[in-house]
Amino acid sequence: MMTAVKALAARERAHVPDKPSARHTVGIVALAEFILLICVLFPTGAWAVLYRWTDEQGQVHVTDNPNDIPPRYRSKPPPGAAPPAAPPPSPSPSTAPSTRPALDPEVEARDRDLREQGNQPRNYIDPRGQIFRATPTRGRYFEQWRDALQSPSAAVRSNAALTLGYFGSQATPVLIQTLKDPSADVRLSAVASLNAIGPGARPAGPALAPLLRDPEQNVRLAASVALLGIGAHVKDALLQQATDMRQLKGELWDTTTAMLISQVAAPAAVPALAALLRDPDPRTRELAMHELGRVRPPSTEAITTLTQALKDPDLTMRAMAGPSLGLLWRGALTNEGFWVGALKPSPEAIAALIQALKDPVHEVQKGAVKGLSNMGAGAASAAPELFEVFKNSPGPRRQEALEALNRVAPDGTELMSALRLGLTDTDPEVQLRAARTVPLVDMEMPRGPLHDNPRFQKRLAELVPVLLEAAKSPDAKVRREMLHVLGMTWRQPSAEVITTLTQALRDPAPEVQVTAASSLSLMKTAAVPAVPALVEAFNSPSPALRGRVLMTLVDIAPDSRLVMSTLLLALRDPGVQLQAAGLAPRVQGPAAKELIPALLEGARSPDARVRSEMLRAMGQVALPASREVADALTQGLRDPEVSVRLSSASSLATAGPEATVALPLLIQALGDPDWRMRRAAINALGGMGPLAKDALGPLKELERRDRGQQREIAESIRRIESR
Repeated sequence: MMTAVKALAARERAHVPDKPSARHTVGIVALAEFILLICVLFPTGAWAVLYRWTDEQGQVHVTDNPNDIPPRYRSKPPPGAAPPAAPPPSPSPSTAPSTRPALDPEVEARDRDLREQGNQPRNYIDPRGQIFRATPTRGRYFEQWRDALQSPSAAVRSNAALTLGYFGSQATPVLIQTLKDPSADVRLSAVASLNAIGPGARPAGPALAPLLRDPEQNVRLAASVALLGIGAHVKDALLQQATDMRQLKGELWDTTTAMLISQVAAPAAVPALAALLRDPDPRTRELAMHELGRVRPPSTEAITTLTQALKDPDLTMRAMAGPSLGLLWRGALTNEGFWVGALKPSPEAIAALIQALKDPVHEVQKGAVKGLSNMGAGAASAAPELFEVFKNSPGPRRQEALEALNRVAPDGTELMSALRLGLTDTDPEVQLRAARTVPLVDMEMPRGPLHDNPRFQKRLAELVPVLLEAAKSPDAKVRREMLHVLGMTWRQPSAEVITTLTQALRDPAPEVQVTAASSLSLMKTAAVPAVPALVEAFNSPSPALRGRVLMTLVDIAPDSRLVMSTLLLALRDPGVQLQAAGLAPRVQGPAAKELIPALLEGARSPDARVRSEMLRAMGQVALPASREVADALTQGLRDPEVSVRLSSASSLATAGPEATVALPLLIQALGDPDWRMRRAAINALGGMGPLAKDALGPLKELERRDRGQQREIAESIRRIESR
């Protein structure tokens, strides 16, 4: 359910950035995400059908139970449960009479967007995590939903409070009263609607503020977001939100944090946030600075405030201003790890951050670098200045500048120059960061396979000479990382790359040898010249290295006599027996018969895992099975370990005529209490075909008793009866 919630929230956010109507669309997205949050935190049946009737005194009644309607007020006699009378159609916003005073243009635009959204189907999640579509207002009158707030059912009241948000500022007075509801579900729904109404909900500030002390933590969090959205009680909202977010744990933390972070700050909060930058409490100043970076769309006042903060005499303020200024234009980080929806930053903001790169204080420079990195490709004009920071800074700052260059100008000459310098830097940490940056491409779009990415292939081809030189580093970690990146040239490896990887098989550090073998494995037949060195490396005392070398040998030259000899040794090597048994079926042709003695020997191992893998390999290597192999498989059916018995039965299915020696035991296994063993026996008998005709009776009897495996039994009977 958590994945579905995050996916829906991301789907809603995808329509917000960089559109003329984004200012108003944000409110719609906020309501949608608040509804998703409520569905997760309060899985009640909120989407109930409402029934309304008016008695003889003119009193309006609303209920979610049709049987509560007195019979004389029902439009039809109830057949057990009375259906409601169809409500009259909702008047169109353009034709409905309006007695309300003229609205502020911003409020009116938001109201119009909300009403349009309320008349369109949307995706929701039910308490079971299933996605369904519903139309929020469902064509009902505003008065109907207002009256539903008097229902004795909290679910009905919660649904009504949520839906009233789609009627815009008209619903604000009613929702203010609903904030006092005894049900936390209803209070949370009312807060969600007020947050969506946005500027039209400013009168709700005094009523929302007490909810920052609500006994329900989720109501407090929602109230803090709503207050920030309307620009009221901003300091109290910031502090309470920060306190509650730290206390959340586990899955609730993940979901709620994702929802709250997705609620961007509204421009209405900017004046109050700007004032809080002078608050004596450092924590308040930090929270306000961060919140300013989340204003969407970026308002002129927010940009000006953060730009001025870069020149503040307070060191901490200057350091925090950079990341927040860049955050104004940053998109959303998806679960797949790429950025979407970034906005184009203003030239003034880029210029202010470039100027901050010259600040003598490291923390301020670091903040400016982070701010430019947050802007992404929109700050490409700052690449020359970032490269200067990279060249003229010590190790840690070089890493930060390199990361920023990769985000703002991934195809620029500045990044390639920085990578060349970084890969040959005297600081091993800078070298490692540079090597790990090489495959980090396409940060602003979905990532595909690197070998299909032209940007990566071009970058890698230019850097191969530098990587080869860096692979001679005295630091084992650096050598290992360089060999790993060189392995990514597997599509067209040069002779120099193969030679470097082959020489690394003799490296004194075992972890470097393992990486070299792994990289050679990717190159398949192009790495055949490395086979002698790989066979030599198999003599290592390290089981991890022997196992990796064995896998590489089988990958690049499975039919080589040297590889066959090594595999035979490995089948008798306790350190790599399991891997060797798994690799044995990769050997094809007459040479595979040479493995049978070693497999038979391994089938008598005291380790059940080894016995199981050896018997499984026999069914793929020794075809058709000899009598000796069939006897070993039959003996495996008597093994006390079920995994061994399952492997034996699986191999007997393809063993051929000699497998009939196991027929009595397979028929006996049809009555095994373990369903897995019964299924393996069924499949093995079917694999024998007509040779297993003596099993037809037991199979047909089992077909009547074991309903869970009737399809498998029927298929086995068909194969046995076929000629």
